[in-house]
Amino acid sequence: AAPPEVTAMPRQLSFGTNAEGRWFAKYADEPFIYRVPAEVINEIPRDSARWKSLHPARFTQFALKQIAISLGTQPPVVLDYDPTLATWAGSVAGRSITELIDRVKADAMAGKIGGLEVQDWLQDRTNAAKALVTPAITVRITLLVDPLQPQGKTRTIEYNFSPTQPGADTPIYYGRINAEPDVFIIMRDQLRLMLASVLKAGVQTEK
Repeated sequence: AAPPEVTAMPRQLSFGTNAEGRWFAKYADEPFIYRVPAEVINEIPRDSARWKSLHPARFTQFALKQIAISLGTQPPVVLDYDPTLATWAGSVAGRSITELIDRVKADAMAGKIGGLEVQDWLQDRTNAAKALVTPAITVRITLLVDPLQPQGKTRTIEYNFSPTQPGADTPIYYGRINAEPDVFIIMRDQLRLMLASVLKAGVQTEK
């Protein structure tokens, strides 16, 4: 039989120095104190961005209620998902596009957004912050707090994306989540694939 799966639990590790400048470390759930070489301390990234996961916000389709995608100032494409019936409905500027939605494509989009993996987090955010003042693309996701209560409370995740050069379709895009100060980068081709049209083949609609 296969061994039981072990789930890693987060642990808090604290560092400190003594009067001689020697470094020590201690896990919050252990009584032991460890001596740590100064070289190890120097290798620990000081910027919080270096500790962030490359998956900014994972979610499953069971918790999904809505995806709204806006390009610049255009009206958003709103895709509503019913997790109980596993069905999609959609609208643009109040006009229904439900009959035009390809369910397989919509499911694929939800999976890609829910499992989004970014390239890296930036340490120098100066240019990115300026570019994201007016996002080129905004993706707003509404999720159920408790997937077992379809009519219960919801929470919102918002992604903003902008090219690295204003007005250009650059190979790399800046991105952020929920207007947080930390900024990540994502490849344009990955972004295009993630936000590919969910309409049935041969169908076009004005945004």
